[in-house]
Amino acid sequence: MAGAPPATLMAVQTNDDVDITGGTLTDVTLTNPTITGASITIPTALKGAVTINGTTPVTISSSSILTTSAFTFSLRTVGGTVGALPAIQTITAGQITLLGTASDTSTYNYFITQTA
Repeated sequence: MAGAPPATLMAVQTNDDVDITGGTLTDVTLTNPTITGASITIPTALKGAVTINGTTPVTISSSSILTTSAFTFSLRTVGGTVGALPAIQTITAGQITLLGTASDTSTYNYFITQTA
């Protein structure tokens, strides 16, 4: 319906199916969701890649980083001797500092999650 306001979804019960084809959900909290037949596009501001150098801390800067953000890392490209996943050394609004294992010069994917 052209020009109609977005639908408001209230009180969806456990195991209810929700079809949002062509729509957008915002400010939604899901507990143990099952998503089938879908693809999710993550905004570039919430993901990226970082290469660590195995010696000194590396900084990721983004306006999407909050002091309450959570991060997920996964190995993208092997470099040097792969060790543990990068460890967050500091986190402030706008940036985090990571440190990798000695001799690890790999590139890691990262994903930023905003927590409540």
